[in-house]
Amino acid sequence: MKIIDHTDFEGRYILALDTEEKQWLLDEYCLDIQEKYLKKLMGETLYSEFAVLTSIAGTKFDILINGTTTPITYNSNTFIYTGVKKMLVLFTYFYFIQEPDYNTLIGQVQGQAENSTPAINVRRLVNTHNEAVRLYDEAIIYMDYWDSINTGTNIMDPETETIREINLYGI
Repeated sequence: MKIIDHTDFEGRYILALDTEEKQWLLDEYCLDIQEKYLKKLMGETLYSEFAVLTSIAGTKFDILINGTTTPITYNSNTFIYTGVKKMLVLFTYFYFIQEPDYNTLIGQVQGQAENSTPAINVRRLVNTHNEAVRLYDEAIIYMDYWDSINTGTNIMDPETETIREINLYGI
């Protein structure tokens, strides 16, 4: 299941994607970042079943992905959970914006302007990365919160056709 693609980069995180090739490249980055960070967050087992579980389990995964506007109180802290979607946009932006190479018919090249030097706003990159890490930590807290109020969700295992219980961590 693809959570983000090139259309999710808007506002402060808009990217110049003037060709279908650049859009495709960004979409590939999105999938790589999604796999990297969600496997760390959820674990291998749950991530591998993620597409099936989102259609079966419903609400908890919708909130995990998109967040909620309802305040959540957990361990005496109240917060509004943003969701992993924004986290994935920020991590993808952080890595993609540093990629100076472009694929052409003759191979991979790097742009070079005659009277200028490519510039990367380092402060903006650091702030983007820090915000993405904060949202990652927030997702961990949300998953702990969810597991604290739910013992698990029963799903049908398609291979054995038996009911089994899962929790948000997939254990």
